Amino acid sequence: MKRIALPAAIFLAVLATSANPRTFRGQIMDSQCAYDVHSTTASHKEMSQIYGGLTARDCTIMCVEKNDGRYVFLDHDGKTAYKLSSDQSQLKQYAGKKVEIVGEIGPKKDFINVTHIKALE
Repeated sequence: MKRIALPAAIFLAVLATSANPRTFRGQIMDSQCAYDVHSTTASHKEMSQIYGGLTARDCTIMCVEKNDGRYVFLDHDGKTAYKLSSDQSQLKQYAGKKVEIVGEIGPKKDFINVTHIKALE
């Protein structure tokens, strides 16, 4: 048991000290718009024109609930989208809103392990 406990304790200590949380600012969007599935601008512009003036919130919720999308985070630069560790149902309240997220980027650099999220508007 001692042979397993010491390596495990060292691993956990290294893991705890290697955590590098960052703060991100951007918008909670649907995966289709953020990843340009039906958009060419990583925005809701095209969908808003097709469906007659949808708000960012309405477009995000519609694409998630009716088009099998997922809530994702689009960084403030409008170029980098991340999947999120948060429960998708909890993210609906932030749909289309600008937010601040605290978390760590996953090893593939396409995922944020969210520890805190708050609306900025």
